[in-house]
Amino acid sequence: MSATNPWTGRSDFHRLAISTVVVALASLVGIIMIHAGVMTAFWPANGVLLAFVLTAPRGRWAAYLAAGFVANAAVHAWFGYGAYVSSQMALANTIEIYLAAWPFRNTAPSRPELTHAASLLRFGLFAGLLAPMASGIWMVATTPQFLAGYPVLVKFRLWFVADSLGMALCAPLMLALLDRELVKAFSGKRLGETAGLLAAVALIAFVVFRDERFPFPFLVLVVLVPVIFRRGLSVAAVGVLLISFPAAYCTFSGRGPLARAGMIYWSLYLQAYFIVLLATVYVLAAVRGEEKRLADELRSSEARYRVLAETSQDLILRTTLDGFRTYVSPSVRGVTGWTEDELPPPANFSVLVHPADRSHFSGFLDKLRSQPGNHTLVYRAKRRDGQYGWLEAYVGTVFSEAAIPNELVWTIRDISLRVEHEETLKSEKQKAQELAWTDGLTGLSNRRAFDERLAAEWIFAGQHDVSLSLLLLDVDHFKSYNDTYGHQMGDEALRRIARVIGECTRQSGDLAARYGGEEFVVVLPHADVARAQEVAERIRENVQELRLEHSNSSFGLVTISIGVSSANRVEGTTAAALVELADGALYAAKRGGRNRISVAPGLLTACCQSEPAQASDSIAAAAPRQA
Repeated sequence: MSATNPWTGRSDFHRLAISTVVVALASLVGIIMIHAGVMTAFWPANGVLLAFVLTAPRGRWAAYLAAGFVANAAVHAWFGYGAYVSSQMALANTIEIYLAAWPFRNTAPSRPELTHAASLLRFGLFAGLLAPMASGIWMVATTPQFLAGYPVLVKFRLWFVADSLGMALCAPLMLALLDRELVKAFSGKRLGETAGLLAAVALIAFVVFRDERFPFPFLVLVVLVPVIFRRGLSVAAVGVLLISFPAAYCTFSGRGPLARAGMIYWSLYLQAYFIVLLATVYVLAAVRGEEKRLADELRSSEARYRVLAETSQDLILRTTLDGFRTYVSPSVRGVTGWTEDELPPPANFSVLVHPADRSHFSGFLDKLRSQPGNHTLVYRAKRRDGQYGWLEAYVGTVFSEAAIPNELVWTIRDISLRVEHEETLKSEKQKAQELAWTDGLTGLSNRRAFDERLAAEWIFAGQHDVSLSLLLLDVDHFKSYNDTYGHQMGDEALRRIARVIGECTRQSGDLAARYGGEEFVVVLPHADVARAQEVAERIRENVQELRLEHSNSSFGLVTISIGVSSANRVEGTTAAALVELADGALYAAKRGGRNRISVAPGLLTACCQSEPAQASDSIAAAAPRQA
C-alpha cells in the first residue's frame, strides 16, 4: 500500500464536494455514451467513486457513498429513468462500491497497490467479480423496469460486464490521478516518452480496429507491454482507455475485427475483448511490480548491508570461494593495522598468520570449501607494527538459489584485549587456587593441600606398587621460644625453618606443608626409608645451621625433631596409618632428647594396620609428646 494521502491540505467538505462532482460527471458521460449507442462496454462512475472511497479514512466512507448515491440518482433521474428506477440503480451501485472497498477497509486511507499480487487478487475478486455480481442480482431482482423486454440473464450480463470493466479500467486511473502518479508520468523528462508511448498505442488501435481485413485486435499489446514496464499500471490504464475509443467507435460503426460477427454480438465481443485485455494488463503489471519490488528490496538490502558493514567496528569481507576479495569494509585498518591495498593477495594471506597457527588456518580454509556453512576460527595475525594480535573470524557461506555455495562473508574482530583479559582472569584464578592451598605464614602448602595430596599419592602407590614415605617435623621447645622472644620472632623463626624445609624437598613430586602450629609434614612419593632418612637429616642439619638463638634449649639454638615412616605396600591399609606411625616416631625423637630423627621400626605393611601396637614397643609406650 502506498502511504501517500491525496487529501492533505483539503477540508472534508471540499474533498466530498469534489468526489460528488466527479462521480456525477462520470455518470453523465456513461449515460450519454449509452444513449448515443457508442459505448455500452463499461460503466465508469463506480470505478471513479471506488477510488475516492479507498483513499478516504474508513470513518468517512458513509459520507462518500451517500454523496455518490445522490449524484448517481440525480443524473439518472435527469435522463428520465424515473424516481424508483433511478434510486434502485443508485442503490445497486452503492452496494457494489461498498463490497468492492470492503477487503481494503483496514488499510484506508492508503492507496491499494494493485501491482502487488495479494492486493490485485482481492481487487479482482471483489471489484471485478463479487461486487458487480451482487449489484446485478439486486438490480434484476428489484427493478423489472430495468431493460424491460430483455431476458433476465441478458439484463444481468449487461449490468455485470459493464460494471466489472468500469471497475477494472477506471479505478486504477482515478487512484493514479488522486495520488498524482499520472501527473508525475507526464512531467519533466518523462513527458516525451509517456506521450510517445500513448500515441503509439492510439495509432496501433486505430489501425487495428479501422479495417476488418486485419483480424489482430491484440496487436495493441505490442506497444501496450512497453507502456506497462516503462510507466506502470496507471499509464497502461490510460492506454486501454485510448484503445476503447477507436475499438467501440469502429465496432458499433460496423467496422473492424470485432464487427464481423454481426450487430447483436458487437457489445458482447467488445466486452469480452476488454476483459481479456485488462486481465493481461493486470497480470503483466503485477509481474512488473513484483520485479520492481524485488529490485528495490535488493538495493535496500544492499544499502543496509553496506551501512552496517561500513559503520561496524568489525572487519567485513566478502570473498569468492577461492579467496578473491570482492568487498573490504573501512574498518580493515582498525582491526588488522593494514589498509586494503596493503593486504597481501589471498594466495599469500597466510604469511600474516602466526607460524604456530598456520596449519590450523589452512585446515580451516579447507573446511570452508568442503563443508559449506557457518564456521568460527580464532588465530593470531601480524599487524603492520610487526606485533601479533588475536583475531576471531566468523565465516558464513552464501548460497545461490540453486543451493550452490556462491561466496563467503567474513566477520573479523580484534579480540586481543579479550584474550589478554581471559589470561589475566586465568592467572588470577590460578593465584586464588594457590592461595587456597598455601599457608599464609610460611608459604608452604597448608593442611588441606597435604590431606588431598597424601590421599592421591596413597591411591597411586597402591595402584602401581611403589613406596611412599612421610616426615613429621616439630620445632623443639617452641612455646618457650615464643614466651621468651615474642610471637613476631616466633613467626620469623617458622618462616626461616619453612624455607629450609622447602629447599630440601625440591625433587619432583615432593610436598612440604605446614601441619599446624610449629609442626610440618613432608610427603615423599616413590621414596624408600633410606631416602626419607636422608632428606630428614638434611633438613635437621640445615635448621641447626640457621643458628637461631634459643636460651631455653639445651642446645642453645632452635632445633627440630623428625619422625619418619615409610610403606612399600599399601594394599589393605590406610594413609592414616602412615601418619600415625610418623607421629609415633616423632614422639620417640622427642623422648630421646630432641634435635634428632626417629624412624618407625619396620615398614608399614598390611599386618601393621591390624596390630599397630606391635610395630615398636618403645613407640607404643612413649609418654605424651612434650614441646
